[in-house]
Amino acid sequence: MLDITEVRIHMMRNPNSNLKGFADIIISGCFMVGNIAIIQGPEYTYTAMPYRILPDNTRKDTVRSLTEDCERQVEGMVLDAYEDKLNQERMEASAKTVVRDRKSVV
Repeated sequence: MLDITEVRIHMMRNPNSNLKGFADIIISGCFMVGNIAIIQGPEYTYTAMPYRILPDNTRKDTVRSLTEDCERQVEGMVLDAYEDKLNQERMEASAKTVVRDRKSVV
């Protein structure tokens, strides 16, 4: 198992896009894997590891997990952090609405 010490989420703001954000994971406090895509599929949200596009338009993974356990661990931690970020943003938006409503009543 990886020692993932931190997950950073960078949200995308386009509601019409399936790309919901990107994640960076920090492993053992000293190695970062960045640009893990968070994608909303038709039935569930999933992650995609970073890749580059070659001159012949094929994709080449730049990072990948070598075991299913590792892949599940990374995806689980990234999606948990993404859900936490979504919930945090919803609470902040709700708090702003309450403040705005109170100002309009006064």
